[in-house]
Amino acid sequence: MTVERISIKFVGRSGQGIDTVGRILSKAVTESNQYIFASREYPSLIKGGISSYQVDISSKEIFSSSRLVNILCAYTKESLDYHLKTCAKGSLLIYSPDIELDEKQVVYTKKNDIVLLPLDSKTIVKENGGTEIMSNTVPLGLIFRILGFDLKTLLKEVGNNFKGKDINLEPQYKSIEAGFNSALFRPEYTKELEKTKSLKLIKTKKLLMTGNEALALGAITAGVRAYFAYPMTPATSIFKFIGETSDETGILVKQAE
Repeated sequence: MTVERISIKFVGRSGQGIDTVGRILSKAVTESNQYIFASREYPSLIKGGISSYQVDISSKEIFSSSRLVNILCAYTKESLDYHLKTCAKGSLLIYSPDIELDEKQVVYTKKNDIVLLPLDSKTIVKENGGTEIMSNTVPLGLIFRILGFDLKTLLKEVGNNFKGKDINLEPQYKSIEAGFNSALFRPEYTKELEKTKSLKLIKTKKLLMTGNEALALGAITAGVRAYFAYPMTPATSIFKFIGETSDETGILVKQAE
């Protein structure tokens, strides 16, 4: 059975907030009563290299990532070069206007009916009194508009993500709203996506968790009584989850040196 879905991928450098925008979208879409399956790719570097965060959305349960995406949001030229081939026919490409497509890429986008959406996120953030790092969330507004979801849900999740941090979020909210109301949006984009999606509202409340959180919960449920580990990617979040819940579970957690 073919599961109708929409696939969105964010690509850019490590340290550019790719994981942040992916998590915010995942939570906001879940709160919009949809199923999601998300996957990350990142190099073993603090900064640099190419990272990606893909979110597949459907009104039906899904258990894997699509090979091709309907919306690609590229933050750097290098990441666009690497991931352009993952765009499905008739997909949307959101990118910064300072990224220039070469001749082969222009031909490729035309051949595959890929719609180019040069969103000037940096200028939008500057006009709204924000800092450049906030520009990575501006495309979320445009994407949410294309998906036909409520902007308030997205802004709520942005606030939740930065809760407790000493950050003035007003410029960020305004910038995301500007992305939502961008002149780049066309109603036909949503209509085009209707061919590949079935985003009916799901009334059942859903739980959003990572694979490592699910693994940790499985270990707790299976009766693990002691956990000895050294925090190292990609297993750190398992150690963190079991440690943070140890008061409730009674599991002995020790960091090995």
